[in-house]
Amino acid sequence: MSSPPVPGTEAARYARLAHVQRCAGPAVRSGPVVLLLHGLGGESGQPWSFLTDGAGFPRLAPDLRAHGRTRCIGPDDAFTFDGLADDVIALLDFLGVTGPVLAVGVSMGAGIALNLAIRWPGRPAALPPPSTSTGFSSPAALAAC
Repeated sequence: MSSPPVPGTEAARYARLAHVQRCAGPAVRSGPVVLLLHGLGGESGQPWSFLTDGAGFPRLAPDLRAHGRTRCIGPDDAFTFDGLADDVIALLDFLGVTGPVLAVGVSMGAGIALNLAIRWPGRPAALPPPSTSTGFSSPAALAAC
């Protein structure tokens, strides 16, 4: 098994400049940090709203490269799932989050979370399903319940 990749200079620069929403959670909580990753065109508040009380877990929600309050950093060709995942790993390292995280992604953020799991096995402790079905065939069928 090969070693995980090392994020490059652009990812390290992102880690220093990124806007991040943070909530420490209770001091006694032993669970992983919840990492909330937004979708394309979104910002850190998008996934944050899905976990308002955080169930007591510490949580982080960064504005990804060129989103929200984080400006465009680096060349356009760095805006890939690999590049964005490198950014997230560099950010976690910069913030001292060295243990596994619970990576929760919306749309593009789910793709980044999957990239983390593939390229850095062990960093995400778990990946909740990014999109699930209710099993109902139409909004009317769901409303009839």
